[in-house]
Amino acid sequence: LHPRMASCAITRAPLPCSTPAPRCRTPVTHARALPVAARHPLRRVLGRHRPWGLPTLPARAPLRLETSFPVSHDRNLPKQDLLARMQGMKIFCVGDIVGQPGRRIFKSVVANLKAKGEIQAVVVNGENAAAGRGITGPLADELFDAGADAITLGDHTWDQKEAVNLLANDRRVVRPANFGTGCPGRGWTEVQTPIGAFVVLNLIGRTFLNPADNPFETADTLLKGPIPRDKPVIVDIHAEATSEKIALGRFLDGRVSAVFGTHTHVPTADAKILPNGTGYITDVGMCGPENSVLGRCVEPILKRFMTGMPTKFDIAPGPAILGGCIFDIDKATRRCTAVVPVQVREEA
Repeated sequence: LHPRMASCAITRAPLPCSTPAPRCRTPVTHARALPVAARHPLRRVLGRHRPWGLPTLPARAPLRLETSFPVSHDRNLPKQDLLARMQGMKIFCVGDIVGQPGRRIFKSVVANLKAKGEIQAVVVNGENAAAGRGITGPLADELFDAGADAITLGDHTWDQKEAVNLLANDRRVVRPANFGTGCPGRGWTEVQTPIGAFVVLNLIGRTFLNPADNPFETADTLLKGPIPRDKPVIVDIHAEATSEKIALGRFLDGRVSAVFGTHTHVPTADAKILPNGTGYITDVGMCGPENSVLGRCVEPILKRFMTGMPTKFDIAPGPAILGGCIFDIDKATRRCTAVVPVQVREEA
């Protein structure tokens, strides 16, 4: 460890050194910037303050956007300047909404970010909005009223019988395009917003999931056919296997503006701009209860793993976490110029 970068393992405060520490490209939030009570070592040991996560934020307090590992073509641009310098279409892609806690934090975060001008359009995966299983018409309206411009779905698309009518009547809601041809609804849609139009394409993976058509062939056919070539295209790949998502990102590099993954409810640390200009992240995470197992109560999940017996998995209570990613899309080239992963936590 370089002496200038040394820090205390408990408080993360920098240790004394003879020369000042050099300025990092990605500044670290040191303990001295946190409240005194949060800096106490025992609070960290007892887990009442998350030492490696992002600072806890009140759900309805003025929002301070927390980002990690932002990516830009300008490698020397500090992350605090990146959002301010975004000049394109700032599209916020949000992970799976899990039940009422997920809907609650989604409303709060999107309202704050839109009010501050830090995002201009929102694409959200709503397949777990109805208590973790599917989506209904009223819940879709709730998400649209909260600021969503388009809703994508996944393997829980048909869990609610109302989904058939919803997909038939609302073009802003899409299901995976590589579902069977006889399925109701559509797999892509063109979204009209004040910042201009863009296309949302929904795909589902085949590894460890129910059978579906080939997502690679489906995407290829649609991009060569009906999808407009003069509009930015945002792809939600709802898949279990990280390898399948990464491969699809490479397959679509230069053909779409951004590819973001959903389904696992766990955010990945691989946000990047691919060689031909497509923004990419394997999974953005979820909007749901943080003290949970993928949004569900912990005890029933543990019982299932310990005994193998069937158990009802209820949505966990408590504070929620939102996971998403902001893509800055150049309108002229339809290429991604910056990728900013976002996580926001509610206060306990």
